[in-house]
Amino acid sequence: MIAAEKYLKENTEWYEFFFEESESFPISFANNRFYSMSEKFSSGCGIRVSVGGRIGFSFSNNKDKLLETAQTAVSLAKFSEIQNIRLPELPQNIIEPITYSEEEISEDNEILTAEKTISYIKEQFDDALSDVRINSGKGSRHIVNSMGLDYSSKYSFYSASVSTERILEDKSRISVWEAVSSIKKENYDHLFSEIIKMHKLSQNNAKVNSGKVPVIFTPHAFSSLISILLNQLSGGSHYKKISPFTGKIGEKLFSDNLTITDNPLLDNSYHSFGIDDEGITSRNKDIISSGIIKEIITDLKYSSLLGISPSGNSSRSYSSLPSPSFSNVIIAPGQSSLSEIMKNAKSGIFVDQMIGLGQSNTITGDFSCNLSLAFSFDENGILGRIKDCMLSGNLYQLLNRDLLFSNETKQTGNFNCPYVMFSSMDLSV
Repeated sequence: MIAAEKYLKENTEWYEFFFEESESFPISFANNRFYSMSEKFSSGCGIRVSVGGRIGFSFSNNKDKLLETAQTAVSLAKFSEIQNIRLPELPQNIIEPITYSEEEISEDNEILTAEKTISYIKEQFDDALSDVRINSGKGSRHIVNSMGLDYSSKYSFYSASVSTERILEDKSRISVWEAVSSIKKENYDHLFSEIIKMHKLSQNNAKVNSGKVPVIFTPHAFSSLISILLNQLSGGSHYKKISPFTGKIGEKLFSDNLTITDNPLLDNSYHSFGIDDEGITSRNKDIISSGIIKEIITDLKYSSLLGISPSGNSSRSYSSLPSPSFSNVIIAPGQSSLSEIMKNAKSGIFVDQMIGLGQSNTITGDFSCNLSLAFSFDENGILGRIKDCMLSGNLYQLLNRDLLFSNETKQTGNFNCPYVMFSSMDLSV
């Protein structure tokens, strides 16, 4: 590294090293049977430089070739646009969330637990085909730049997902999944309980009619839906002026009940960090507060282009340039329980999984999707599964109408979401 730094000091305005190492141990079961277990290791260094205001980048997984990597980064800089990026110095008063556990994971125990999970589901539904995926590991990152920043951190992770597929009597296929993640071993017994519950609710069919109906989204479904909005609250979309919210920071565009927070400082989350991947101090921030857009997420590039302070949301690997990325996304819960919301609605549909949402128009907010797992409900609870149905509408308009959030929340990926009810949506049967 000494030779590479000497070369970069002589040939660049600034430079940055991003070192990364990781190891993981994925285990998978497919269709009720053990499928694979492996060990994966990755390490390398990415070097970013500024030459004449132009950014060059190169990477290598051979730390003995840092000088060659640095030379390549410098030579590539002439092909990029001029960017007025200023690297940070070492931040003061860093809040370090707990992101690492010394606990060792036993692969043998994980395999036994997965086998018990599959057996338990088979006892309930003999025709069920289950997949179980477990991944655990540890890693570290090290950022060094020409402004004096020298920062290291380490992390650990554990994730488990269970999905079960069945063919029902009417020949329709139903798939249900649940997952957990943390920085250390998690008990996932409750996952198959939820899966079995959903399969039991699917035993009976219910009929619904086309028209406008109240719709309750589970945290699974709502996290997918709200991702359409979050894609438009990132620096890249605003700089390119393709976001419908460009120039509207500080405006009230959504329901008073909608508050979305990005919090990278949560303990025991794989998505947390004390500083981001460019050395900017991370902080808890409201993206939307009571319907008002408060902030967008940025990295150094887009904060510079937009003339705003970086939000501390830069993310990358050693083999890629930084880009803005959300950390832990928290949707503020409401005051009522799910059962109270269903009683007050009197009737409607209950959506857990959708197909085709990814083809929505994220700029305008228009969407339409098929319901792969949804139910009809009344004030007494779930009536039965509905099929061959589609929801459509404009998400941004819906988020500016009457919304009811449950006081129960659930973790799904990097989202912590309540159940949410839209008072009226277009249902096609």
